[in-house]
Amino acid sequence: MREYIIKNFNKNNVNIKNYFDNNYNILQKNRIIISMTSYPKRINNVAISIKLLLTKQTIKPNEIHLWLSIEEFKNKEKDLPQQLLNIINENNNVFLHWVEKNTYVHKRHEIFKYTNDSDYVFLIDDDVEYDQKLIETVLEKAKLYPNTIITYNKYTFHEYKGRAIIYRENRGDPGPFINKTRWCGQSMIPSAIYPKDILSKEN
Repeated sequence: MREYIIKNFNKNNVNIKNYFDNNYNILQKNRIIISMTSYPKRINNVAISIKLLLTKQTIKPNEIHLWLSIEEFKNKEKDLPQQLLNIINENNNVFLHWVEKNTYVHKRHEIFKYTNDSDYVFLIDDDVEYDQKLIETVLEKAKLYPNTIITYNKYTFHEYKGRAIIYRENRGDPGPFINKTRWCGQSMIPSAIYPKDILSKEN
């Protein structure tokens, strides 16, 4: 299992900050990073959500990061569905993070402690089947509106009944939307403009 535990990275206890710094320097600029979270009642959605992001997007993400709280999954991997464990283990660009404190949806923001300024970070929900051109469309908007948050969080209907995917593609939604202030929800946030000081323990 490849996992981040804030201080340590994977079984070899490689420092996560050093890992990001050393690897990002030799990779292409403007990396596409997806950050998501979940909780026990919706954890069965996550494997399908990740698979769709890996296989259906016209522009594929470089990495997908899933942040879970030990407060909610006290036995860690033992509490996760096998389908999710399989997709994490079978894909070198899908990472599992365990955090001690449950900050709910805000766990996704932990990724900004480790990103480079050139990265594009997509905050993704665990229960949505996104349009296949989501990443492509958002990146096109990002070129027109650099250093701007772009949101994509409107849907026409909601059918959560324990199903794997609970929102369908919204064909009537003209998004994405340009927004300079929205820090939560489903948004693409350029790492360069994220106020990383708010992630300190004091805040």
